Formats: sequence, C-alpha cells, structure tokens
Amino acid sequence: MIELIKQRLTKEMPDEEKLNRARELIQLLCLKILDEKKFFESFAFTGGTTLRVVFAMRRFSEDIDFSLVKKGDYSFQRMNDDLLKGFQAVGLKAESKPKAEKTVHSAMLKFPGLLKEIGLSPLEGQKLSIKLEVDTNPPQGGHVQNRFIQNAYVFNVAHFDLPSLFAT
Repeated sequence: MIELIKQRLTKEMPDEEKLNRARELIQLLCLKILDEKKFFESFAFTGGTTLRVVFAMRRFSEDIDFSLVKKGDYSFQRMNDDLLKGFQAVGLKAESKPKAEKTVHSAMLKFPGLLKEIGLSPLEGQKLSIKLEVDTNPPQGGHVQNRFIQNAYVFNVAHFDLPSLFAT
C-alpha cells in the first residue's frame, strides 16, 4: 500500500495535494475492505466523499460517512476491527478508538508513521487521520443504488443517489 501511495505522488505536487491523494487512497481501501466484508448490505455510502468517489465531482472530504439502512447484524466494533485487519494485511499500521454510544457511531482511523514513510513529515509520531461515521438513525426516504468502482481498487458500494445526497 505504501508503494501504491508513493507511485501516485510526484515531486511537482504541492504537499497538500500529496496528503489529499494519500488520504483518498486509504479511503478507497476502506471502501474495498467494507465491500469484501459485506457491510454494504447494511449501510449506504453518503456525504462528500461519495460525491467524489461515486459521482466524480471535484469535492474533497476528509471523512467517510455512511447511513445504516438495514439494522440486521450491524456491529460498529466488528466493522472497526475488520478495517484494522484489512489495513494490516496490506502493510499499513492503523489504530482506532471506536465510539458507538450515540446515534452517530464514529472512529478516527490513525496511521502512525505513514506520513514519514511517504515523505510528508520528518516526524515518526505524526499521524494521518481519517474520520469514519455511521448514522444509525438516518432520515427516511433516501434512495439507495449500487455502483461498481474501479479506482486503485475494484469494489462495489451501496450509496445514496444524487437527490438523496443533496437532501442530506
């Protein structure tokens, strides 16, 4: 994974763009892992990152948002654990402290040492972070679609359609 990130960065890019590209590749990896673990059977991808990844809009978002559409056997802790195992499988050190006490479950995924490894920080302790949220009580009426994505990885996501995204 680190080599993939390095391949996507050029010397001419400003550091902010390099950081955004690294964050985007990790977001795509998150979506791939969630697809492999069948989480899109329970929730829909929503928010600004959906606009960029699914609809190719020029909008960058630092977090990944989901809305629970089928309660079933959803477990935020299991999702968090599966993500950490998935990152480990591709050589990424990751840590997280999931919070599932409120209606919106959240976790800050942190990647220690990654910024140093890709040349964006001289400090080993500086961490790249991505916030992940699942709204367990989303507004009614959102229309869910499925889309096959091929961008660094190949995966399928359940997501809200454009009118539903703009309504939220």
